[in-house]
Amino acid sequence: MPTQSTTHQQTEVIGHKRLPVNAGAECVWLKMRDFTDLSWALGIAEVIVEGSDVGMVRRVRLEGSEEWLEEKLLDLDDDDRRIEYGIAEGMMGINDYRACAQVIPSGTGCFVEWTCSGRATAADQAEKQQVLMAVAEGITTLFTAQFARDK
Repeated sequence: MPTQSTTHQQTEVIGHKRLPVNAGAECVWLKMRDFTDLSWALGIAEVIVEGSDVGMVRRVRLEGSEEWLEEKLLDLDDDDRRIEYGIAEGMMGINDYRACAQVIPSGTGCFVEWTCSGRATAADQAEKQQVLMAVAEGITTLFTAQFARDK
């Protein structure tokens, strides 16, 4: 009877972060919904955008790297202030990476919530879970920091 190695089985890993922002939800959403703008992110060497609206592709090269990440815009929902994109491959050993970011109104400010997920081998699950938690925290912190600077 054949046995299946647990090192090749894929399991879901998730990262999540939610931060308050002292800016109106509509202002924050207008910046978030612009999939072509990564001016708020650190460590980006180059961005090339192909297409427009849902289905567009944003190719990103990080500083110090010759490799490109190909990010595809999967959903853009103005009513729910939510954006979703995916990376099919090349995301630090995580397959089928998806990120969903949302702006949630709260009083005169809002929250930015970032959830990312993907699949990793069972053997790498704990490590890749930590990677995605760090990714979610880092991206959310960088994105929300621009509103502190705007004051």
